[in-house]
Amino acid sequence: MIVTASLRRLAPLILVFWHTAQAQVLDLRLLQTADLHMHLLDHDYNTDASNPQIGLSRVAALIHQARREQPNHLLMDNGDLLQGSALGDWWAKHKGPKTQTTPAIHPAYRALNALRYDAANLGNHDFDFGLPFLRHAVRGARFPVLSANVMAPDCQRAAFTPTALLPRRWRDQTGRLQLLRVGLVGLAPPRSLNLLREQMQGRICVQDAVQAAQDAVAALRRQRADLIILIAHSGIGVQSAPLQDNVALTLANLPGVDALLLGHAHGEFPGPNWPEAAGQDAEAGLLHGKPAVMPGRWGSHLGVIDLRLQRRAGRWQVLSSKVGLRPVWDRAQRRPMVEADPQIASLLQAEHQATRQWVQQPLSRTRQALYSHFAQVQDSALIQLINNAQRELLDRLLQQPELQHLAKLPRLSAASPFKAGGPLGWGHFVDIEPGPLALRHAVELYPYQNYFKVLRVRGSQLKDWLEASASQFHQIDPAGAAEQLLLREGQASYNFDVIDGVSYELDLTQPALFDDQGQRRSGPGRVRHLRLLGPSAKPVAPDDEFLVATNSYRARGGGSFPGLEQAEMVIDSARESRSVLLDYLRAHPEIEARPDFNWRIQPVPGIRLLWRSGPGGLRHLPEAGWLELRRTEDGSVLYTRPD
Repeated sequence: MIVTASLRRLAPLILVFWHTAQAQVLDLRLLQTADLHMHLLDHDYNTDASNPQIGLSRVAALIHQARREQPNHLLMDNGDLLQGSALGDWWAKHKGPKTQTTPAIHPAYRALNALRYDAANLGNHDFDFGLPFLRHAVRGARFPVLSANVMAPDCQRAAFTPTALLPRRWRDQTGRLQLLRVGLVGLAPPRSLNLLREQMQGRICVQDAVQAAQDAVAALRRQRADLIILIAHSGIGVQSAPLQDNVALTLANLPGVDALLLGHAHGEFPGPNWPEAAGQDAEAGLLHGKPAVMPGRWGSHLGVIDLRLQRRAGRWQVLSSKVGLRPVWDRAQRRPMVEADPQIASLLQAEHQATRQWVQQPLSRTRQALYSHFAQVQDSALIQLINNAQRELLDRLLQQPELQHLAKLPRLSAASPFKAGGPLGWGHFVDIEPGPLALRHAVELYPYQNYFKVLRVRGSQLKDWLEASASQFHQIDPAGAAEQLLLREGQASYNFDVIDGVSYELDLTQPALFDDQGQRRSGPGRVRHLRLLGPSAKPVAPDDEFLVATNSYRARGGGSFPGLEQAEMVIDSARESRSVLLDYLRAHPEIEARPDFNWRIQPVPGIRLLWRSGPGGLRHLPEAGWLELRRTEDGSVLYTRPD
């Protein structure tokens, strides 16, 4: 009886304690877009056709659905928002701060405002049109736009808002409102930003992302942040030196970090195509046990992190997490998962139609089809065209009196197939029929905001340049399987250069001379029979000197090509690389860009070399000289050379 009475007196206290314990569990959903690159609508301006596989307007439908499922949510964008499609180029040319006294709100931020984003981060390509343009654009955002490692020129003050502390009241599992202070840290990729010298030199100072994150997390904890999320425009990698881009594994190891929103690498994490790495769980979406997500590119996916939080010892902690990607396109069934949100299309209708009209401007005609389906395994008209344009400009510039002392040096040109499938999908190729060329075709051929540069290189540097490109291929085992793939998975085609003006062969039975960070390995390398073409044809010696026309990305070390940052830049032009191509097309009413087949991959007796490319290459087989071997479940086609 005494025990029963005591329990009755304690019952209210037990009930209060039970309710309090229950009230300390709260579910929160983090939603992320990244690397939209101005693909705000499900439209491809290069082909002037709808593309249901991309676009913020498609992702918007997934956002609405995810919000209905979980009222406790935050929506964030992870940069590379303002550049990358013809819509972004049109706006920068016609509606930027240089064209108006009080420019209108940038269409990207208008769309994000309409979708009620909570915050955004800056990526490297957001700086492509220059700092004044970016500052005007950011002013139109109704949410904080962050960057903790982009500083003022004195390197002492933040150039943009470094962090945000968002106080939010959400309902816990019992329905009670709880105050949660969410700290956000924005991080930009230092190395890529440092390549933008025309736009940024003397205007900003870029700090190391890991150090900036460490300082920012400590500051937010001092401000009593309950939860800290890094919005890092970074791929998954470990920092081996300061000022690296892809350092997400190192960031995840920082104390005080609860979750990571990633980008820059255009990857899909979690997912099946990630190589094993210490601390990485690509199936669960964890980096050193911290939830992390990377949602592809161009609005292909919505990234989702579901957190279950519990209040312990006076602070909220992550009890469990679930990470996933929601695609706008079903690759297996080849059908859209959602319809486009009509609100976004209506909001951007005027800019959309103006861009469509702008890209139809006629430029020239081509006698050859220009396609990139085989551009990494044999010389192509597409790369020949870009190299022809660059070499013609170099010839003109060398007629200037101040440059005539360089005219005696052999003139070469380096160019890449920028749009060549792989990580971006098996429909992501250039494929232009013979006939008229419009501005949209030039944008497709040269999609990046690079600048024309000329390097003076030695023969040894030239060989290393080609060796770095050749590292994209697998090593072929002459005693191995009868069928062997050529290209390694996940290789960026813009890091495969073809150098015109010399001839060479690639022996892929040898190991690559350089790893992906540009570190030299032992061995003879893969480049064979490197010779100068033309009237002075001869084998290239290590001490020979050449002029090589290229772009600012490569000239300043983009892609970790060995030795190029130390090469002498003899022409440091502020002319955009795409404008070099545009000027060439306008000057030649009809172009002849037949490839000269100055390079080739050596055959390996007894081995069938396989090339994985898109189905669009099938109609070019008679000209390309390849054969269809078989089609695969992911939509690609395996090609091989005829015996």
